[in-house]
Amino acid sequence: MAYTIVPVDANEAFSVSQPKITDNFAAINTVISIDHETFDAVNQGKHKWVKFTEQSDQATLSDEMLLYTKDNAGEPNLYLRKESSGTIFNMTPSTSGHGVANAASGSETLPSGLKLIWGTGTASGAGSVITFADGGFSSYCFNVTATLFGVAGSYYFINIIAGSVSNTQFTIACHDRNALPVGQTVFYQAIGK
Repeated sequence: MAYTIVPVDANEAFSVSQPKITDNFAAINTVISIDHETFDAVNQGKHKWVKFTEQSDQATLSDEMLLYTKDNAGEPNLYLRKESSGTIFNMTPSTSGHGVANAASGSETLPSGLKLIWGTGTASGAGSVITFADGGFSSYCFNVTATLFGVAGSYYFINIIAGSVSNTQFTIACHDRNALPVGQTVFYQAIGK
């Protein structure tokens, strides 16, 4: 059902306009009732849920944000674009295996602009340098947490050496009765910008 301009001109009789007006109200009701509470409902006009059709990246003006869906590796993802055609964030958690969120190492940029990097490295003895996955951070690393995958019957306490964290790597040391074992896996998480 199409929406019709009423009246067509100033000379159109009401008897001609009235069926068009009725059809227009029926068309409006059809549009409103999709994903909305209908007329005369307790919550009339409110959304039941929100569905997005896939779009391409769109520009934003100052004091605007854009929430939209577009295709990413064959499936729709939800995106947020900041004002003035600013940064675009993929808001969809990766659940189908196509994104880095399901990888042993990778990174994710959060809607706040902070970047989370996780991964593994290999201990190479005292003062082991571990390089961040995905090229590290562009500005600054705020925090790193590292865990050594232990050896049965031994325990190791590792720490990040003060002043050793950069945008691309960090250095760990062992402060324990045992030396930092060569070849052991180091798991890490880091957050920065």
